Amino acid sequence: KDLVKEVAAAKHILATPASKDIERKLAEDAITLVSQKRKVLPINASEIIHLIMPDQAKCLALESALKSELFAETLITCTSTQSYNALDAQKAIANADVVLGAHIAPRQSAAEMGGMDDLVSNNQKSKDIIGPEVVYELLKQAKNLYKKVIFVSLRTPYEIAQFSKVADV
Repeated sequence: KDLVKEVAAAKHILATPASKDIERKLAEDAITLVSQKRKVLPINASEIIHLIMPDQAKCLALESALKSELFAETLITCTSTQSYNALDAQKAIANADVVLGAHIAPRQSAAEMGGMDDLVSNNQKSKDIIGPEVVYELLKQAKNLYKKVIFVSLRTPYEIAQFSKVADV
């Protein structure tokens, strides 16, 4: 088969606004909502929350879920490990009350990176995401600043044990 034609056909189907809307809804629905009624997470609506997420789409999805559960005006900032800047991340952590970090392993696929509209670009983006050791160090910094620290494993629960020394939850 002609790979160029197949990629063009996939781009035509997957790059539509409707397809991107479905992807966004799937990402939002993939989050398990933890109810604040039981006070499972140490988060209050009045606190500043900083997220450390694998990419901007996950930042937006988790921010939306948290705001719907807490309060729409809750101040939430995010570091995407896809476009990581150490100084900006450190400043955001210092300004936050709660730091919620997440990691996804193994590495994300092109579809998880926001679709297959640009396979080459998405493959490079996936390679550019920082590894778990940097997420660990950012959470460690937050812990050293006496912030509330939460770690979320987005795919594999075995990561949780690795982060238990730097996370409260």
